[in-house]
Amino acid sequence: MKNAFVFPGQGAQYIGMAQDFYDNFDIVRSIFEEASDITKIDIKKIIFNSTEEELKQTVNTQPAIITVELSIYEIIKREFGITPYLAAGHSVGEASALYVAGIVSKGDAFGIIGKRAFFMEREAKKTNGKMFAVLGMKDETLNDYLSRITEGIVVAANYNTIGQIVVSGDEKGTKALLDLFEKNNERIRTIELKVSGGWHSPLMEGAYNEYSEFLDGIEFHNSMEIKYVSNVSGEYETSGDKIKKLVSRQIISPVLWTRTMRKMVEGNIQNSIEIGPGSVLSGLMKRYDRSINRINIEKISDLEKLKEVL
Repeated sequence: MKNAFVFPGQGAQYIGMAQDFYDNFDIVRSIFEEASDITKIDIKKIIFNSTEEELKQTVNTQPAIITVELSIYEIIKREFGITPYLAAGHSVGEASALYVAGIVSKGDAFGIIGKRAFFMEREAKKTNGKMFAVLGMKDETLNDYLSRITEGIVVAANYNTIGQIVVSGDEKGTKALLDLFEKNNERIRTIELKVSGGWHSPLMEGAYNEYSEFLDGIEFHNSMEIKYVSNVSGEYETSGDKIKKLVSRQIISPVLWTRTMRKMVEGNIQNSIEIGPGSVLSGLMKRYDRSINRINIEKISDLEKLKEVL
């Protein structure tokens, strides 16, 4: 049986996520402590005893999500002994996939995200970027619109699934795009996302430069037994050196999640197991291809779902 382990990104977080895992497993409490030591953030406090406003600050959100994802993953590995055929993560979740695929150590996964969050939040305060979901438009159509924008900055940030793309940019660029949609009477929906920056766009160039320098000091191993799909290329990547470059570029490049799901379909994946808060990725897969069984694991009770299919 072929399983894919997929890990969600920023936006899926909520206060109290993984509380039952933390309360019932020593290994989870240990992982929370390790993450806190490395990132210098009190992960337990942020997740269980803060406010939604504090949790959604990028510098807190990203380490918190990765901590939850890797905690649940370790329980799945221990309780079921399963190894995925493929590992992939959406944006922030890519760090979890790097660890699962054996490309980086758990400690380095936390270190990578701690620095990533710091650099991105700092850059966001300088650039005041925005992000919008565009629903009901084909990729090619949106790309054509983007090519016609001549003022400001606006780019495709996430190709999430069929008919769902997120754009990112500054106020001038995003307004120009929305005005062009209106001028052409496009029958689509646009939703402004509640984010603090223009992620996956040229607005993150400053963060990208420093993040790249930081990653130079991190050891990336070749991907061997578990297939790893890069956000940036949408392809299987095996070279540790190349993966390192792609991980750094991810900050300023679109997340090609639709291509990731295509890889899952082409690889005859039977179960897409979403590990972490929420079920966003399961929803995207449902829209893309319903032939793949979708399971999301965010609570201890969800482990019963695995027992039914393994």
